[in-house]
Amino acid sequence: MFMPPQEINMGQRCSDTRGITFEDVRVPKENVLLQEGQGFKIAMGAFDKTRPPVASGATGLAQRCLDEATKYALERKTFGVPIASHQAVAFMLADMAIGIETARLAWMRAAWEVDQGRKNTYYASIAKAHAGDVANKCAADAV
Repeated sequence: MFMPPQEINMGQRCSDTRGITFEDVRVPKENVLLQEGQGFKIAMGAFDKTRPPVASGATGLAQRCLDEATKYALERKTFGVPIASHQAVAFMLADMAIGIETARLAWMRAAWEVDQGRKNTYYASIAKAHAGDVANKCAADAV
């Protein structure tokens, strides 16, 4: 078995992410769970359950960025008025809010599909991709 060093991830570091390689490993027949080659399909199916919570975490991060950016934009003044009253800043905050609301709706839909007993691969994938992008954009815009 070969296990390389843990990958350095941006943001969430709650899991030990790394590849594991098994070479010349024998598994007794009674310990084989699935046919050879079926493990990847099963592993990919796990993403249907894990993507919505990851997306919800990213949405929470984005919401905090918006909250802090809004607070600062209402306190900081230029030309005698809060910077939130300047169109460029107001539009940036509005774009952050739009992204956060759509990300929230996406992960909620993905979770709802699971609650209904339906496959949610489509919605879970959208939720994770969108929420991650929104979190990165909100973090960049907030600073």
